[in-house]
Amino acid sequence: MRFFRQILFAICAILALCGIVVPLVGCGASRTSAARYHDRALLYLHTTPAYEAAVLNLLSNQTSLTVKKLKLAQPLPVPIVTNYYSILSPPMGIGGMILTTNYAFEFQKGHLSSLGKRNWLPMTNGIPEPRAYNEFFHRPSLVTSNGAYQLATQWLGALSVDVAALEQKNPPHIRREPADEMDADGTSSTNWFPGPLFQISWGTNEPPFSWANPIWIRLIGSTKEPLSVTIRDTSFFISPPMVLTNAGELLGPLPLPRKFVTDLFGGEAAYQVVANPARVEVALIEDKGVKNDPPEFVI
Repeated sequence: MRFFRQILFAICAILALCGIVVPLVGCGASRTSAARYHDRALLYLHTTPAYEAAVLNLLSNQTSLTVKKLKLAQPLPVPIVTNYYSILSPPMGIGGMILTTNYAFEFQKGHLSSLGKRNWLPMTNGIPEPRAYNEFFHRPSLVTSNGAYQLATQWLGALSVDVAALEQKNPPHIRREPADEMDADGTSSTNWFPGPLFQISWGTNEPPFSWANPIWIRLIGSTKEPLSVTIRDTSFFISPPMVLTNAGELLGPLPLPRKFVTDLFGGEAAYQVVANPARVEVALIEDKGVKNDPPEFVI
């Protein structure tokens, strides 16, 4: 319920940008809450091309460094796939996503949060091609479970993760993923065998739920390379996070609320409709007849 209230408050914050204050009676909100969300909405909406270019430069450099440290099969300098990058809003810290030819990289709070190998298995309409699938999963692994764990810890060390501190709080889990053959029609058979993929994670969740642990790695044993690395807990990084010392200068002063609303609603005419409504109603409704059905919002 708290999440839905935050959504409702955010909607009211947008209306507040137009000068419309909607008190949320019964939701624990007040005019003070509306003003607070109004201010937060401005900060999250505001960015500039100069700021995004500076952050993108930081992320690009960190991506190249990650490729070198992990010896990934990715040409350098890292080519950014056109129109396939994103930058987080300034209040969320230095972060975003970079999509390269062979990998996808994500960053949060100034650190690498995940990377994943792209196009590692040929697909047709989202379904693996049977011949390629069977050929991949029948490849012999060049490492044992212990060898996979050793590689994973080496990669984390290369990424400046304090593995010793990590394992003091989070026990490691190693799992070799079972594989099966795929029939020509794309259906799975029941012929299970040890495949070339390994999962190495650190946390309290044991396989097969280890993907939810603070750090989770999938490793391709046949090539001894990472398929994916997910780092949810950035507190184990030894290296400092990326920072942008002149962020305030690059962002400049906050524009007037009118600019955000005009851009958001598609122009001056749309702004006038929202800014001068005959009536505004916001309600949080919940169908008590449907069990576990989330509440809906009506404006």
